[in-house]
Amino acid sequence: MHIIKLSFPHGLGDTCHFLTILKLYEKRGYRFAIRYDLWLDKLFRLAGIPFATSVTTWHPFNHPWQFNKVSQTAVCCYNKIAGNIPSRPLPWLDNSVQDLWEELRQPPPFTLQPEERFINEARAVLSPLPRPWILLHGKGKSLPEQKNIPDALYNQLKSNPHVYCLDGARRSFEALEGLLCVADGLIGIDSGVLALARFCGIKVVGLFFDLHPCAVCLPNPNATFFTPVSACNKNLPSYWNLQEYSELSAEQIMDRWKIE
Repeated sequence: MHIIKLSFPHGLGDTCHFLTILKLYEKRGYRFAIRYDLWLDKLFRLAGIPFATSVTTWHPFNHPWQFNKVSQTAVCCYNKIAGNIPSRPLPWLDNSVQDLWEELRQPPPFTLQPEERFINEARAVLSPLPRPWILLHGKGKSLPEQKNIPDALYNQLKSNPHVYCLDGARRSFEALEGLLCVADGLIGIDSGVLALARFCGIKVVGLFFDLHPCAVCLPNPNATFFTPVSACNKNLPSYWNLQEYSELSAEQIMDRWKIE
């Protein structure tokens, strides 16, 4: 059997999306070995995709040509994940991109499976908080002016007694996996944490400001995406679970867990 070997030198979020695409290819008989950041080793092992020690080709994971211009045009024109199925150096597939998208947006092809010791560690971290336990990831390094939660709103969320802030600490993948699988919810920006949460069924609130969730995410039946009021939102499928806002408050967000 021919194995396609690629390098994928990207972060957690793009890796989550890329693995979902690879599993779609595997259903059609393709097999892969990928060279990746070893911090992500557990994620690739969950996906059943081995590490490639020697590669000559890398996958750029490009933005599509109308990135973030969400409209009634084909989803592959504005959604980053759809725009990469299929894309070189991946093989061409005979299916239409729209048909492939319908497969891609279904529930993820595998789920997180934290080891018991990381579950216990996560419970020890979160147990001082009252239930429900809500994780917060509101500050990132990638496009911070477009993605990050504004400071006033961020500080309000961070001060809620139910909230545990993920920002500012470097964790192992396994520790993050444990927290996501033990917590009752996640409030997050467009990031690797938000993408990873799709693999564990946790209740998610995604907060978007300058970027549109339909441009950078896969649909998640357990997620609500808060996005500014826009005419284009009315034309988008209901599976995106969009919640429009003109002004966004901590009360609106926490109400998803019936917390004032």
